[in-house]
Amino acid sequence: MANTIIETSFDIIFNAGEARSECELALNALEDFDFVTADEHIKKANDSIVKAHAMHTDILQSYIGEMEGQPFYMIFSHAQDTLMTINSEILIAKHLIKISKAVYEKIK
Repeated sequence: MANTIIETSFDIIFNAGEARSECELALNALEDFDFVTADEHIKKANDSIVKAHAMHTDILQSYIGEMEGQPFYMIFSHAQDTLMTINSEILIAKHLIKISKAVYEKIK
């Protein structure tokens, strides 16, 4: 169980990091009003964060009923923190893209 949690934690961090990179690329495209590229990158960010979230859920479900006496893994805590932080960034980026499109259309 320990190796699974540690390996999955690193996978969560990796996928969340990929999501953050794609989110940043989406926001960079948005700065140039390149909505097509922004949409492409935010979709990739969303796909990566969904993968990370699924892994996180699998670990938590494997713990149900087995939590008592199990060791705490700091790397899993870090993975959870990374997952939730980047998930929030993606949510904000999605709203910024939507708002920017609306403002752009009104100005145009």
